[in-house]
Amino acid sequence: MPDMPEVVAKGFRNRPGAALARIIPKWAALQKKGCGCKDYQKKMDLWGTEGCEVQFDNIVSHLLKQEKHLISPLRVLPDALKKKFAQVLVARAIARSRQD
Repeated sequence: MPDMPEVVAKGFRNRPGAALARIIPKWAALQKKGCGCKDYQKKMDLWGTEGCEVQFDNIVSHLLKQEKHLISPLRVLPDALKKKFAQVLVARAIARSRQD
């Protein structure tokens, strides 16, 4: 892994995966071993901000495929609402990775 002390010191700069992990409410998702969330976070961080902008639709699709990790009341929401929520989360994570 490349030396990134400046990135770590500044928070989420060019680390959209870490920003997304922080933005997703802890109460909304049931993280379990083997869910792959940390691996996808690392992948997004390797893509960086610009890469995640290019991969935006794929990231949203990935989040929607992880529906089984949501708490039950969120799983029953209409798909269109879940998609919009995922789009907002990813957009915020990307924006945050630009600012910090």
